[in-house]
Amino acid sequence: MAVIPRDKPTNREIKASLLLADRVVEKQGALFIREFLRKAASKDKEIRIGATKRDVVQNLNNAINQGRIQLDALRQWVLEVEGWGKQHVYLYHVSEQLTKALWLKSEKALEIKLVKACLKKYLNKRDELNFSEQLELGHIGLNNDGFQCVWRQGTTHRKRDDTKDERRKIDGDSYEFDAFRIQPMRAVMRFELRPKERIAALFLQRPMTQHEEAKVKVKAILFKLFNQTELTEANIGNAIRILDQQDMDNTNSLYKSKQVKFHRQGASIEFIASPGLGGWKDVQKVRDVRKALDPNAFSGENAHFKVQLTGTGGMQREVVMALSARDHRMYFFAQMKADEIWTTLKTISAHTK
Repeated sequence: MAVIPRDKPTNREIKASLLLADRVVEKQGALFIREFLRKAASKDKEIRIGATKRDVVQNLNNAINQGRIQLDALRQWVLEVEGWGKQHVYLYHVSEQLTKALWLKSEKALEIKLVKACLKKYLNKRDELNFSEQLELGHIGLNNDGFQCVWRQGTTHRKRDDTKDERRKIDGDSYEFDAFRIQPMRAVMRFELRPKERIAALFLQRPMTQHEEAKVKVKAILFKLFNQTELTEANIGNAIRILDQQDMDNTNSLYKSKQVKFHRQGASIEFIASPGLGGWKDVQKVRDVRKALDPNAFSGENAHFKVQLTGTGGMQREVVMALSARDHRMYFFAQMKADEIWTTLKTISAHTK
């Protein structure tokens, strides 16, 4: 028989856990919640998983109320799933000098660094439920992989709900009212720097029109800690060219080209398939044209790839990723986990030098 954790959570901690779980459940599919419960159930056999999202959410809440899943575990889950996927990513290479900085390896050294930069109040700040109307810095800290800054913002979204529509008579006239449910929305922006791999990335869940404004906020914080010359933008065009060529050469490639565009000296050539077609490489004559193209004579301009994810715990699936060389930017179209994102970024980074 499974044992409930020795330190039973207080009612306040249970309430905070339920609020945190509810927030993540709003945005995550049953697949992610089931995987979290599956991991928890591997240590506590009394935890149930469930098939439908309704059952899964109920089992999650039950485990929290029973003290079998506690706040620290939920916070770690938030770090893994919130703000990952369905986002834009800007990838950078990190100088060797910066990777050797002591404050990237020691929390005490980081604290000293943040004190000098007047940023100490953000060190290891864990206020996951605080989302202001403006984009604000919420957390700075170190984890097992490196350095992280997190910004948060809360907004609202109107979702149509025809079950709440009404028809009324007012002053003898008939009126129809279309109902919309006001949903709280939370956007997370984060910057992570991984010294071991010498790469860093800025993750944005914001419209393109707001990117420059967001970057200004990020640089205002980061460049208090290190010189801007320590980061260089990754060559996304090179990654486009290499990944597409690998797909041409290897039918088992994990990156399948849906669309790719090359350019040189103001001219371009694009390979793309109609929506009903599996991919442009399925048409042999078009494939032959691509074979005749020397990729080393061109630069990649933009592309869409189907990425085969090979995670554990039932997470094997396919997602779509867009790359833009002009903007030095990527976009992931699906909700993902942190390890899935970083596995993909490491592959892209290796082809961007």
